[in-house]
Amino acid sequence: MLTKQKYKKQMARILTALLVVAVGIGFVPQMDTQVYADNRNPGMSSGVDALAAGMNTANAQILFYGGKKWCVINTFEITNGSDGLDNSSNKWTWVQLLSKEILGYTQFKDEQTLELQPDSYENAYSGSKLQSYINSFLPDGTNEILTYGEQSAIEPETLLGGSSDYNDGPYYSEGCIKGDAVESAFLRPLLNPEAEKLADSIRICGENQNWWLCNPGENVTYVAVVHGNEVVFSGKSIFESSGVRPTFQLDSRFVLFTSAAEGGKVSIAEGAGALKEVGTNSTNEWKATVQYGHEDFKLSKCRPAENGVSVTYTGAKIGTVEEPEYISAVIKDSSGNITYYGRIQECTSESDTVTINTAGKLEDGDMLYVFNEQYNGDKKTDYASALKEVTIPDPISYDVTFKVENGSWNDGTKEEKKVTLAGYEGDTLKLEPNQIPAVGNNPNQNYTAGSWDVMPSEETVITGKTTYTYTYEPAPSSPSTSIDNAPVVLDDAPLVYTGQPVTPVIQTIGGKTLDPDKDYTVRYTQGDTLIEAPIDAGTYTMTITGKGNFAGSTSTEFTIEKADGTLTAQGNKVKARSKTIKLKKPKKISADKAYTIEGTIGELAFSKVKASKKAGKFKVNATTGQIKAKKGLKKGRYKLTVLISDPGDKNHETAEAKAVVTIKIKR
Repeated sequence: MLTKQKYKKQMARILTALLVVAVGIGFVPQMDTQVYADNRNPGMSSGVDALAAGMNTANAQILFYGGKKWCVINTFEITNGSDGLDNSSNKWTWVQLLSKEILGYTQFKDEQTLELQPDSYENAYSGSKLQSYINSFLPDGTNEILTYGEQSAIEPETLLGGSSDYNDGPYYSEGCIKGDAVESAFLRPLLNPEAEKLADSIRICGENQNWWLCNPGENVTYVAVVHGNEVVFSGKSIFESSGVRPTFQLDSRFVLFTSAAEGGKVSIAEGAGALKEVGTNSTNEWKATVQYGHEDFKLSKCRPAENGVSVTYTGAKIGTVEEPEYISAVIKDSSGNITYYGRIQECTSESDTVTINTAGKLEDGDMLYVFNEQYNGDKKTDYASALKEVTIPDPISYDVTFKVENGSWNDGTKEEKKVTLAGYEGDTLKLEPNQIPAVGNNPNQNYTAGSWDVMPSEETVITGKTTYTYTYEPAPSSPSTSIDNAPVVLDDAPLVYTGQPVTPVIQTIGGKTLDPDKDYTVRYTQGDTLIEAPIDAGTYTMTITGKGNFAGSTSTEFTIEKADGTLTAQGNKVKARSKTIKLKKPKKISADKAYTIEGTIGELAFSKVKASKKAGKFKVNATTGQIKAKKGLKKGRYKLTVLISDPGDKNHETAEAKAVVTIKIKR
């Protein structure tokens, strides 16, 4: 058996790389001295920084991945282009993890495998039963533990092949495998030098337990193993069964967050106020949020809102009961530390708008990010979109001016009209229909309807200061028919106040039926006041001005009558108590108790209707309606009729209603 001492003598030949071009920043042999942090760690942080503390020691961080526990044994700092890729990120990290427990047992090879591969080396890892068993942990494998999302964050590796010479140094010092190289290995066994550098507490996986490495052993049917705390380089027979502890390299570029495995991603109840301050803890067990499967998620609009921001998104994934999807948010401070996290809204549609309350949470230099995530709970990997930075664009505003030439607007005014459209950079600003002034009905004398220099429209996008001018055209030179002082005949239908504009229909002008669209314009006055649309009751003057083929003007009066009053009333049954047979003092009954009154317009007046002698036993207050039963009134039932009057107002006639009040005097 090749021991540690013999192994160290084989280190004369050192190759330049272990697996790929990377700089190991922490994988050195570790002593199992207990180290305890003085400070608590954030419960949630960006990337994989939380995993580096205490790596390859008894205090190594543990990552829950694929439902299993994995120990952090090494990290590699990668610079741009060192992996042969043209990456936009300048520097990132690979974190090497080893399964904390044995995930199963298998032979390295069996006789059947050798029969199918007669030309291969017996102890070659490529094509081995061990390789197949480890690959069965991948998505859709027979022993699947990893999801496609988790696999997407693993950096595939290449295991270098070597010669068949057992004594060749690379088998021991640099970790070459026997036979063909293995490319794109997402999971693999450890190599000899990696196992040698493990801390004792990590290397030991149960008393007297064996687990496979992938370097060749002392002959063609042996492969190196770990037995207890010992790396057995001479190996174990490939036909025997040993434990399986895979390793993999997690790529920090695909890990958005690392959070405490339990209670690390805590949110207040869904809604605008869901953001919760990220706490601290002393855990060494973590879960990851992997960027995967949400490529279509985008922010289409970000705007200020009360106490925060309003965010419109598209391309979100709609979740299920088993795999719920959320619109979530984090706040990062100027150093990139996550200070707040919250699940704002469960996704029930691909596009929507959410409000996020950030009041009192954003400090100078802080940034708010929104993302779409599948949140799976404690100890389970979450999957999310890239973080989308929430930025409020600069405000913009454009003045739109309307001018009229050779006439006036339809409302009778001639002054310029101005509208200011306001929004934010990127907004599409358009006029509303009610912002475009009506024009064309009020030309000056000897002018007629004209046109806009550019037609204003609610469909036109306004991109800067804009002016529209309407110009009335000169009237045709042909003589016009005069309607000066011509008699006007109106429709004889009564005009009554309705609360809406009321105007009479013109039957004829000067005995002719004219077209209101092209022959004349109308305006209304009451005294010296111009009225855009008569509403109130009263008498108005209608001035009719000819246009087109008609000239001059004439006028007539019309009246809008008052509407009927709306008062209704009924008497109620009321009771008054007396300790004696007769009232010793007057009893007062308020109007609220005595009557039920609706449709009041003006100040009400009350009077008693003397229908019987008994009515004389009561007094009714003319303004309040209070009823007073006089002293000496005997117990019994009385009926009193009260007349209630409403004077109406300028738009309503007076109205009256009788209310019969039943008054019961009892002991």
